[in-house]
Amino acid sequence: MELHDYRQAVNEIEDVPRLRVASSNGVRDFLETVQQSEPGVVILVADSDQHLQVGLDGPYGFLRWNNKATGDSALAIVDPPVSEGEMYFLFEGTAEEVEPEMLLLATDVIAAAVHYFENRELAPWITWQVWNKQTNEWGILRAG
Repeated sequence: MELHDYRQAVNEIEDVPRLRVASSNGVRDFLETVQQSEPGVVILVADSDQHLQVGLDGPYGFLRWNNKATGDSALAIVDPPVSEGEMYFLFEGTAEEVEPEMLLLATDVIAAAVHYFENRELAPWITWQVWNKQTNEWGILRAG
């Protein structure tokens, strides 16, 4: 897998900084470094079709999964929110707003990213809002 660092603006997609990761510890170490730096988005790329967006800023973060081939997508959500307000994360040099209900504790975000790296699946202890292509509506995949 690779981690693509989208915190800075780039002219070409090929210019996005990439890091090949070979272990869970490599994923965890990189994400903990991102957590302590400027708020931003990195993407854990499983293959050419599937990826997990990971946003981190200090104690909070978010997760968004996409499968380009199938059009499936999911957002990690929490109820009740753990943050009192929205936060902004740098994506390609632009501040992207994330609503409180999509902000998780950073420790959970990092653990879920490591789980994705190890298992190629969404973390089952997190509640996910999942896009249903047949109904064109969001559904909920509850934790547990």
